[in-house]
Amino acid sequence: MPRFFNKFFSKFVVFFLIFPLLTSCSKNYSYKKAKNENPNKKLSLTYTVSLKEEPPLFDPVNTPPEKANLLSQQLEGLVKYDFQTMRALPALAVSWKSDSSYKEWTFKLRRGVYFNNGEILRALVVKKCWERACREGEDNQSVKEVFSNLRGYEEIVAGKTAELSGIEVVDDFTLKVSLKTPDSAFPQKLGVPVAFIYSISEWEKDPQNFVNKPVGSGPFFALSLEKGKQIILKRNDHYWGRKPTLSKVVFLIHQSPEIALQAFQSGTVQEVFVYPELYSRLKFNQSLIKRLRSSPLLAINYLMFNLAHHERISKQEREYLFSQVQTDQITSAMEKEGINSLDSFVPSFLMDAGGQKKLSSKQPFLSGNDFPKNLSFPAKMILTFPYSSEYESLADKLKKNFEALGIKTETQLLDWPLFFEALNRKEIFMFAFSWIADYPDPEAFLTPLFCSKGEANFSFYRSSEFDRLIKKSTRLSGKKRAEVLKTAVELIEREQVAKPLFYYLSRWLVNDKVRYFKANGYGWVDYSAIEVVE
Repeated sequence: MPRFFNKFFSKFVVFFLIFPLLTSCSKNYSYKKAKNENPNKKLSLTYTVSLKEEPPLFDPVNTPPEKANLLSQQLEGLVKYDFQTMRALPALAVSWKSDSSYKEWTFKLRRGVYFNNGEILRALVVKKCWERACREGEDNQSVKEVFSNLRGYEEIVAGKTAELSGIEVVDDFTLKVSLKTPDSAFPQKLGVPVAFIYSISEWEKDPQNFVNKPVGSGPFFALSLEKGKQIILKRNDHYWGRKPTLSKVVFLIHQSPEIALQAFQSGTVQEVFVYPELYSRLKFNQSLIKRLRSSPLLAINYLMFNLAHHERISKQEREYLFSQVQTDQITSAMEKEGINSLDSFVPSFLMDAGGQKKLSSKQPFLSGNDFPKNLSFPAKMILTFPYSSEYESLADKLKKNFEALGIKTETQLLDWPLFFEALNRKEIFMFAFSWIADYPDPEAFLTPLFCSKGEANFSFYRSSEFDRLIKKSTRLSGKKRAEVLKTAVELIEREQVAKPLFYYLSRWLVNDKVRYFKANGYGWVDYSAIEVVE
């Protein structure tokens, strides 16, 4: 099943819009402190976090990126993501390069990296971790997005072989990867959970113990786990990178928003993950609002038409309706959900100096009496949404939006399986849904949603030119790739294929004594950088 973003079932996890398209990296991750900070300050060694629910078991093959905050503290990939740009940086691999075709990649591993059981990182371990992901992650969309282009992927999924023919262990610290088709963004995919590296021998010895206490090379490792109560991560004193200041990070499970707020206000916890019900209780408390931190997530909500539906709607009619959607009003009314309005596919800093092209037209909001004379709409327009409280609110706002234009509008909310089936059967005329990027790159949105054979192309948009541009981008890197993807985005903008409504945010309450708090596009907090001043 495609990776819809359903906040009813998952944590907040954005916008591909914010991520540079470079796939190579030359600079190292650096940690900078304030110039005038007090060198004699006393720091707390324990950091306590309130969570609404227990995270999934610590298995990288079955953990989606948006639920991997705790797992990402313990396991790592060959690359890690810059916390601002989500660009791939060296992690367990110190460097990588490809041949001119972008089908053959060579990775040099970092020497002197140990898992927290004392085992040394070697290329054979990387190969075995990826092979396990391919064997056991057949139903995981992230596995397909990251590894399906590897030579030998189909054979290992079918059980014809236990090894990937596309991975060659050259020596203990060199790995060669062969792809079936060019992919200049391949390294950008290797920092998500399905590509994490860990002690495969520990997994094979006791999988049940491993998913509670995984053995990895990250800055922390799982010290203890009490189901439904707390999880404690301890600092890895043998970590290859910058050593965390914190000795322990304690995660407490507080299902009640009242208890979570009490714990924060009393100083029992320094951080609280803010979900909609919790936000409703704190938004009028200015003291708490000042302590609210937010970070954009890799999930976007789109409004789309089914272009293959029997009730045809022209490009001009789609353009007019999209232009009249009041995204600012929608996001204001849905404030508790943690969203920000969005009216373009790609922000200006991914474009050239000429700026960005907006999806929405510039015409003002019109009344029903001001319809352009050459446009016509169905006697009754039906909007369909997957069922959740979030979509109930969105459905209500869009209905009022269109009825203000004089268009009779009806909304229906379907359970997720029924919604998915109706989309596949081309029965839905107009709909909204959210999409999570399986890896932080524009391609993770453009290919599945808008390519002719995209697995989530439920608008049934077909364009040989768009397909050609996406294919061309896989053979380019840097600015040349960015220009081609920009052209592809401009094409779907002109075609009025969809309207991005909003992107999602992760939000936290963070104590004033906490320094260097930051999170990335999947909601992973960098606990290795955090300091707590006593």
